[in-house]
Amino acid sequence: KKLHTLHIDKKRRPLTASAETMKLQFPFISLDEVEAYKIFEAEANPNKQAAILRSIDAMKREPEFTAGRTGRVFTNLTNMPKALRGLLKYKDTYFHESDIRSCQPLMLGKLLNNSQLVRACREEDFYMLLGEKVYEMTGEKLTRDEVKDKVMIYVLNAKRVNGYPVWKGATIDYAFKAKFPQAHKVLETRVRADHKKSQRLIATLQGMEAAIIFQSVLPAAQKFSPVSFTVHDSVSVPICFSKRIDAIMNHHLNQIP
Repeated sequence: KKLHTLHIDKKRRPLTASAETMKLQFPFISLDEVEAYKIFEAEANPNKQAAILRSIDAMKREPEFTAGRTGRVFTNLTNMPKALRGLLKYKDTYFHESDIRSCQPLMLGKLLNNSQLVRACREEDFYMLLGEKVYEMTGEKLTRDEVKDKVMIYVLNAKRVNGYPVWKGATIDYAFKAKFPQAHKVLETRVRADHKKSQRLIATLQGMEAAIIFQSVLPAAQKFSPVSFTVHDSVSVPICFSKRIDAIMNHHLNQIP
């Protein structure tokens, strides 16, 4: 029934109060440029080098804060490579990042009320689990990052030719079907035949993520941390508060109905 009520907001949402506070705190975040340039020099991929330089430059500009239609907030840090985010500091203290593990698959499991999928995300490594299933079925070896980058697009995408997915890496879809048959059946019969429904579902999952981050976890973090920031499914605070933010994140994930 939940899948029949999905929709996408046509207008961008205003920043929440917690996002406005994060915007005020942003000037207190700095990047260790010396270490950042070392990462740049060690990187052989030209595209990744360019991304590193863009991120270094972004930290020198005025804060950019935009709320998307799903409630996600886009900032100067959104596209920063994770290796560089590890070099962000508040005064002389680095940040600790607490994230929603296997976020989109977890939100999907919650939405579908599929306990098997939820357990795979909360108690195991969903992406490794699916990658192992791909290898078992086809002999194709995929890294965790390769599975993570592709899984939601391939599992939810409706584009097919003669019943077979037309994208490269379709084995992820077959592995998902073998591992989570009930969830796959619901998606196959109610979502994937209609591209618009697929897009609405993706937007809903992002909205569920944003609600947890900006309505629960970030406001809680701002009560004790002098500076905090988000990157989609994560909240970062100075490393001295690491245990506290991890406990808060875990608490709110357990509250999802």
